[in-house]
Amino acid sequence: MAAALHGNVTADTIPTVRAEGHAWSSARAGHRVPLADWPVYGQFPTFLPPMIKRHLDLKIVVEDTATSNAHVAAWPRSRHDEVKLRQANLSGVVIGMGLMTLVICLISAFTQRTRSSGLGVAYAAIAVLTVIAFDDYGASWLYPDWPRLNDDSKVVFPVLLTAILFWWMLRQFDRLPPGRWRDRSVSTVIALALLVIAFGVQETLLPWRWPLLAGFVCVCVAAMVAMWIVSWLRGGRYLAWLASALALFAASLVVAFADGVVWNGLEMKSAGAGCALFGSVLVLRHAQFQRLRYGRDALGVEARRGTRDRLTALLSYRGLHQECQRMQLRLGAGDHQTLCALLLVLCNADRTGESLGFELTDEVLLQLASAMQAALGEDWSIARLSKGHFAALAVVSQAEREGVAVAASRLLAACARVTSPLDVVGDLDLRIAYQCGLGLGTDLSHVLSEMDDCGRALQGGKRIIEVVPSH
Repeated sequence: MAAALHGNVTADTIPTVRAEGHAWSSARAGHRVPLADWPVYGQFPTFLPPMIKRHLDLKIVVEDTATSNAHVAAWPRSRHDEVKLRQANLSGVVIGMGLMTLVICLISAFTQRTRSSGLGVAYAAIAVLTVIAFDDYGASWLYPDWPRLNDDSKVVFPVLLTAILFWWMLRQFDRLPPGRWRDRSVSTVIALALLVIAFGVQETLLPWRWPLLAGFVCVCVAAMVAMWIVSWLRGGRYLAWLASALALFAASLVVAFADGVVWNGLEMKSAGAGCALFGSVLVLRHAQFQRLRYGRDALGVEARRGTRDRLTALLSYRGLHQECQRMQLRLGAGDHQTLCALLLVLCNADRTGESLGFELTDEVLLQLASAMQAALGEDWSIARLSKGHFAALAVVSQAEREGVAVAASRLLAACARVTSPLDVVGDLDLRIAYQCGLGLGTDLSHVLSEMDDCGRALQGGKRIIEVVPSH
């Protein structure tokens, strides 16, 4: 028979005793040894009492001094080995997910090379170590010669994880009040984390270990929620992603310290907590990616409302439609005026982005947006419709309609001068289409689609085409 204590055990010690070089014996009052000193440790700490094949009554007495319930069972050896193997497979899948998350953060750190990406790697690594520690695999994988660390790591890793999360989240929030309070708050949290670790690993303070850990985590989570509210009130961006990451982190803690759920012999609590924890890493990394690509506070309220493009600060597709409606109203109030549209098409933008990466392509798009503003001037309302489409609208007099072709040629010359890091005209295959005579009630979407088709149909090295209205 095998008497197995199974479940995600968070107890620091089990009341039993083993003499050096001898078999396990019954416990005496006051004897406590770490879980790592059991003959079989991990998620199923086990001791194997020798028994003869005859009818007997087996009584198991266990004192659970932990903050969570430990499930105790007496199983035949075959049943114990079967469940332990299945539990190891489940834990392997969860830890494998964590390692893949860590690899994603490492790749981001190598490509972005920012402090925030470095914090992401640290957070992902500590998250993996936290799951390993709470699965009790640390004693066999990481520190087999230091059994005390198997128990102390359950305090050290969650505290470090919370402190790094606080630091990382602080760098993600927009529009927080200025000042040196950011650096001071990070220093304060790190100092508190070191104090909690120092007191938490002391045997004399064992009853205070989990209250200290819970108090530190609650204070940090409350501070992050307060910063989220301040950022939301001041018009911060990407708050939905940050709130999701914080909710997943809190959910992982709730699941980790809740009563275990045993299904068909499998302990599901650690798997659920690990998935939530790794999910918070990926959500935060995506928010970091969005901020790196589109900036922190470049456009403020207009970007959040969708009327401005977040990358170039030009009008968005929605903003161009609103501007077109205003210009059409001006046409109705004036005489001898016409609305002209100009579309710039980058036929190879998607292909270049896939081969060279978004950072290089976005750098070219920023230079292209600047060149368009310089070439067209303030009379044109310029928009970035998509990755490979820029458009501009202007109200001109009937006498100035010929000047639209000149403006298109001037724009082509300005774009040809953008050669670093890519040749806009050659590498991105730039085409320009323009059309005049857009009146009241004109469907801008249809006009842009027609101009796009005409621009892409250019052959023989031509770059500019005038589109005649179909009506």
